[in-house]
Amino acid sequence: RPPYKAYLARAAFNYERSQNAVQDDVRDAALAQARNDIELSVKDWKESVEPQTKSPEDDEESAAEDDAPLMAATSIYLASASRAAELGDAAAADAYIAQARQSAVAAHNRDPANLQNYLLLSNVEQTAEHSKPPTERDWSSSIQVLKDGLAQIPESQQIPTGEELHLRLTLVEQLIRAGYWRKSAGAEKNRELDEAFALLKERNAPSDRVEYLRALQLFEQKDWVAAATALGDVRERFINDPQISLPLNSMLAICYAQLGNRDLQLQALQRTKELAPLNPRVRFQLASALTLANRIDDAANELSQVSLRHEGAATVAAELLMRRQLQRPQPQRKWSDTVETMQNTLLTNLEKIDRKFSNDWTAVKITMARAYNNQATDLAGTVP
Repeated sequence: RPPYKAYLARAAFNYERSQNAVQDDVRDAALAQARNDIELSVKDWKESVEPQTKSPEDDEESAAEDDAPLMAATSIYLASASRAAELGDAAAADAYIAQARQSAVAAHNRDPANLQNYLLLSNVEQTAEHSKPPTERDWSSSIQVLKDGLAQIPESQQIPTGEELHLRLTLVEQLIRAGYWRKSAGAEKNRELDEAFALLKERNAPSDRVEYLRALQLFEQKDWVAAATALGDVRERFINDPQISLPLNSMLAICYAQLGNRDLQLQALQRTKELAPLNPRVRFQLASALTLANRIDDAANELSQVSLRHEGAATVAAELLMRRQLQRPQPQRKWSDTVETMQNTLLTNLEKIDRKFSNDWTAVKITMARAYNNQATDLAGTVP
């Protein structure tokens, strides 16, 4: 084999290992090896294959094989960006997204008619937006890439390909997340979403996926009762598809939380944990719900898997310290220990990772004030 193909094969193997690992150290090591191998693959590919001019007679299969290192590099860098974001390393996540975008653009420039390249470009833009706070996300770039891809499909093509349906399903999802259903978005965007749904039916898109998108729209509209019902109806159909099952159960958990059903919320979150046991965001959501359910030890166990870089982790940790003291009989409460732990563990570590004056840092300070107040209340009438 040419060297680039050998490196590519090993990169793909380690990428799969990283996605299926059940331990963080194995996952991170496999992903690091995949990055190293794909860099070597792309380097050798550029020296041996890229300078060659593609012939118009080249079929799609050979074209895809030629560009395989670039397409694999995009996926590996996107996985690395997601992992860095999970660990709270925004700078590393941004750097990996930039590398993924560079690889995806290079693949697209070599073969503008390949719909798979538009999906990769869209994934890059989606990952970039997911790394931002929800209020700052802008899906317009991802939407435009998908539209550009669909524009490549000949009007005479009667039977849709798998790539076309994937593009159309992803486009509808992005339109929903971008709020094209809102009246305030305007009649043109409302009509565009309706037409996109109609095309899914016309092109015989899988009905389960269409129903999932309808449920997603109800969720985005904050119609919690209808969304919980719709998501619950389709959940079992995607039990073997973690890419849908994971966000689906996360949305269900939010619906149940909004409806005040703590038991069903925890059931949905336990499902997300089964699907992604190494995902700190999943563990954090479960820890937060367990804290509110006053299951202190279970919550602490889940939170131990989450870095203080994760937004909200220190806030929940401080709340756990408070609730642990409140579970004790009043004479046995030691608020000074709680304050000392918040100061020496939470605040000190937040400052070490440049999170002083962050929302978490402020929340811990406020919780410390609550602890002092509780101490004063407990001691009232006993000491000066």
